Amino acid sequence: MKSYFPRPKLLIVGCGDIGHRLAALMTQFGFDVTGIRRNLPADGISESASFQLSQCDATNEEQLSQILSHGFDCIVATFTPGREKPLEDAYRASYVAGASVLDKCIKTSAVPAKRVLWVSSTSVYGQSDGSWVDEHSPAEPKRASAVLLRQAEDILLNSSLPCSVVRFSGIYGPGRTQLLNSLKTGKPIGRGFTNRIHVDDCAGVLAHLLLLESQLDPIYMATDHLPVSGREVRRYIAEKLGVAEPPHVDIEGGDQGKRCSNRRLLDTGYRFIHPDYSSGWSALLKAP
Repeated sequence: MKSYFPRPKLLIVGCGDIGHRLAALMTQFGFDVTGIRRNLPADGISESASFQLSQCDATNEEQLSQILSHGFDCIVATFTPGREKPLEDAYRASYVAGASVLDKCIKTSAVPAKRVLWVSSTSVYGQSDGSWVDEHSPAEPKRASAVLLRQAEDILLNSSLPCSVVRFSGIYGPGRTQLLNSLKTGKPIGRGFTNRIHVDDCAGVLAHLLLLESQLDPIYMATDHLPVSGREVRRYIAEKLGVAEPPHVDIEGGDQGKRCSNRRLLDTGYRFIHPDYSSGWSALLKAP
């Protein structure tokens, strides 16, 4: 795949699990990758194999400006809320503040980035009637955290930056064990649709968009091909593990969820590693 940039430098802001996976992909395409995060790993490692990992609070204008002074062709921002504050305050301090600082620092950088990807969530869609949603659907979130995600998106979508928002659906993969835990505990799951994407495809989607030679759209929905109920996935996992599925308990007032379309992303040429839950979970359950 041909790179959009001749000698590209990539900055990954908030370089956690997805960021490390993305860095591994982009170094294979000849990118010079730098990752930053609020706190470095406990072992003090500041360099990860093929890319540089540095400490930086991306909501701190002075610190981020110093990083950006090195000049980057493209930036991927994968913010996460801190754990030291109540959830709503943490989302405001991370996503909203992060979007504001990133917008200002890129605009004032001596070498402004040519492409910026902001990672968001399909939770910004408040639809709960089982209907299909896409990038043209109204994004009117109901939860307070999703309202703040939407505010952060607006800062960048209304900016003059060459920025695209990538809305991931529910991420699963190694180390993300919520569904397995619900199987063990018998926690009730509603009948409504859920939308998922494997973490390998999260990195794959971001890499694909960075490498596209054509101009990007403002928003992309990143989700696999098959909206499905959590119950169906849990039944599949139970069968694979050879264990009994916990009895279903209907959640009173549970909504029908929504079905997220990935058509725009597919139209760019992206092909999913795990197009549905059976592919993704089959790989996970075979893993040592």
